[in-house]
Amino acid sequence: MRALPTNRAFISFLLIRVCGTLGSTILSVAIGWHLYQATRDPFDLALVGLMQLLPMLLLLPFTGWVLDHYSRKRVLLVCSALQLVVFAFIGAGWIWGGLAVLGYALSTRLRRLDRLSDASIERGGLDTSR
Repeated sequence: MRALPTNRAFISFLLIRVCGTLGSTILSVAIGWHLYQATRDPFDLALVGLMQLLPMLLLLPFTGWVLDHYSRKRVLLVCSALQLVVFAFIGAGWIWGGLAVLGYALSTRLRRLDRLSDASIERGGLDTSR
């Protein structure tokens, strides 16, 4: 069996990606659960799933162009920062109430930016030469 990579930058990057993916998945499940608890309507839950898929389909044709023209490291950082802002907005909406629906509407659209950063990783990772 091969040893794990000993490159500290790679290990840090891997841990950050695992934590980020885990956090976004937990948030997605929590929002669906919260919505179902509030409405008890499976159709509303299905609409949440559709709203999570729709932005990915709309951004998909542009991801290759963006990754070819901009630094993958910068794309990853911008996508992660936007995702953090959306998550903070949703958290503030739950704390202060009333903003959760708007926050979720934003998150379903901007959360797909995470898929863009995943595409960045799959297409060559963090190429710092650009």
